[in-house]
Amino acid sequence: MFGISVDRPTQIAQDVRQMSQWVDYISPMVYPSHWAPGELGVPNPNGQPYEIVRRSLAAFAQAVAGTDVQIIPWLQDFSLGVSYGPAEVSAQIGAARDDGMTSFLLWDPACRYHDQALAPRG
Repeated sequence: MFGISVDRPTQIAQDVRQMSQWVDYISPMVYPSHWAPGELGVPNPNGQPYEIVRRSLAAFAQAVAGTDVQIIPWLQDFSLGVSYGPAEVSAQIGAARDDGMTSFLLWDPACRYHDQALAPRG
């Protein structure tokens, strides 16, 4: 589902609260490049991958509170407007973990992933 649906379910036609009553997993695409400046209080979402992923996943967690839904986010591993490398990908992974999510999915339309971002945290 689109990451931005968490705060505008009728505009995107994906209501996470309603869907969470019927599914086991939700995988929101919380790609930093897809958020507009200032959304969720983050001045430059594409340039602040940790902040926007942390805040958007916290909003998803709040939206599914009281259900058994697991959130497994799609994270951005491609450049769109800002050059993304291991640091930016790792920041998103850290944000997901800091929001209590133990799994994630990476997306790069060219299928070239930054494996350095997958190093275990010390």
